[in-house]
Amino acid sequence: MPEGGGGEATLAAGGAIGGGSAGYALAKRAIDLLGAAAALLLASPVLALCAVLIRREGPGPVIHRRRVVGRGGREFDAFKLRTMVVDADRILAANPEWLAQYQRNVKLRQDPRVTRVGRVLRRYSLDELPQFANVLRGEMSLVGPRMLHPSELERFGDAAAEVVAVRPGITGLWQVSG
Repeated sequence: MPEGGGGEATLAAGGAIGGGSAGYALAKRAIDLLGAAAALLLASPVLALCAVLIRREGPGPVIHRRRVVGRGGREFDAFKLRTMVVDADRILAANPEWLAQYQRNVKLRQDPRVTRVGRVLRRYSLDELPQFANVLRGEMSLVGPRMLHPSELERFGDAAAEVVAVRPGITGLWQVSG
């Protein structure tokens, strides 16, 4: 049993979770592939409907690419359905009060940049469905630590190496604990 005593996975010297077992890594990847493929297949009608609603609400791409840090510190684009107006970053930068709140909390409590359709997509986590494609590409896992923007990584200090030792997850402890 790992040192924690409760059977939880530990970070091994080689940067693998689960005691560094190749069998564990292979099983986790197989579950990720099967789960993500099934989820995309089952969610495809919902994704199509969401895409139509996003396009009808206004101009801009349906898919938003968010630059995040993955396993080993490699950056990649995490896919999400667009929930904000076009140029949301420019709008945030132009409003010092919003920018200060965002920098403090890494989000805005009542974000005025979120579209009507975007509010619904976020409420039901539908905006995250395209991330199953990131799982198929090997950039993410079904379960793992919260994905981070490169600028957020410094907040973790010495623990940053542990955060990037595994693939970020679509869900994980941060999401199920609120």
